[in-house]
Amino acid sequence: KSVTEPSIVLGGLKPYTIYCSTVQAVNIAGEGPQSMPLSKQTSEAIPGPPEHVRFQNITLRELNILWDEPSMPNGKITRYELG
Repeated sequence: KSVTEPSIVLGGLKPYTIYCSTVQAVNIAGEGPQSMPLSKQTSEAIPGPPEHVRFQNITLRELNILWDEPSMPNGKITRYELG
């Protein structure tokens, strides 16, 4: 991305994702060297829904509920709640 000011705000980033960037100055003579890479992780957000929820081993007294983790966990899943 090319800008003329010495700062930029990047939007549309995904939650709980590591982004890495470098910066270099450019003038009429050409491109200067790149800065050292800088990495930063975005904050956590609400997770997406568990996927492929299903019953297994249904008997008269119990059933087993299974699911897969959300495809977009948006952070560390600490627990699941059943409703």
